Amino acid sequence: GSNGGCSDTLQTVININADTLVIPIAASSSTVCAGDPVTLNAWGMTTYSWSGGPQLASYSVIPQTTATYTVEGNTGNCPAAGTITVYVNSNPSSVLTSTASASTGACSGIINAQTAGGNAPYFYQHSGGSCTLVPCRQLCPGTYTIVTSDVNNCKHTGTVSVGTGMALTAAASTTPNTCGTCGNGAISVTPTGGHSPYQYAWSNGAHLP
Repeated sequence: GSNGGCSDTLQTVININADTLVIPIAASSSTVCAGDPVTLNAWGMTTYSWSGGPQLASYSVIPQTTATYTVEGNTGNCPAAGTITVYVNSNPSSVLTSTASASTGACSGIINAQTAGGNAPYFYQHSGGSCTLVPCRQLCPGTYTIVTSDVNNCKHTGTVSVGTGMALTAAASTTPNTCGTCGNGAISVTPTGGHSPYQYAWSNGAHLP
């Protein structure tokens, strides 16, 4: 200003925040299996807004594939933003098959699995048993829950039933000797039920049907 021909200058400094502040974010787990829940927590701001999510500091997600999440916020009239990536491992998938137990009361059923996806090696656990590799043997008739786990502990759960097969029976047929001393008679056996291949043991040491 001026006063009687005199002048004075007043200077002031205005600070301008040109850069956007970075919002710190933490995940309950940075690497998960597909379909596992993850909680994202941001802090240090007055307001929050997740892209495609809530206007809260916390955001619960269930990623199926690796994904990056963005949050914007504000504190003291200064804008801020942050990103975080959650890495997702794929789950294994098992096709379960079974072979029936030989007969009612027998525990000779078998469960097998064809597994793909995830990351080998694979491990198996069936309800009520200690089978960790397939095929699982000596199973009683019933329905079983099979959990397949891979090296990342990602899982697939499926059910399969072990049925009851027919009891093993054998029908014998004979061909008589053509004469009293010919020795050309024969006996043959036709098995039914159980599970092939069949084995035979004759009293004379033979092992053919």
